Amino acid sequence: MKSDFKVLLIYYNSRKMSLPPPAIAIFSRLLKDIDVNVVLFDTTLYNKKLEDSDSDAIREKNLAVSSFLDNLNEMKDNIGYKDADILDDLEKKVCDFKPNLLAATVTESTFENTVRLLKQIRHHRIPTLIGGVFATFAP
Repeated sequence: MKSDFKVLLIYYNSRKMSLPPPAIAIFSRLLKDIDVNVVLFDTTLYNKKLEDSDSDAIREKNLAVSSFLDNLNEMKDNIGYKDADILDDLEKKVCDFKPNLLAATVTESTFENTVRLLKQIRHHRIPTLIGGVFATFAP
């Protein structure tokens, strides 16, 4: 029997920054195995980001990542980018899904924008967990 409990996983990711962490898949599977309804809100494919600067360009300049543009140009026709507003879409997702719990994974580079996402929906008063490497090692 399916549980009525719902978890919304939130992953703020700038395009070209990184792949979703394995923990998202692991927790999603573990929760689904006990019949919890799980949905992921992932910002990877949004064209409009929350940050004021191009974090991808900064990371490339500092050699933290290699350029993704060559591969991106080859894949453009196969990727459906979203022109919608991230904050509006998150609000809609919360209103439609009505989660009992929010869970987000963060790194140093995504922490502030994840907090911005969570502030947008805090009026719903949903219990929230923040995890990931940054939250674990720099609480």
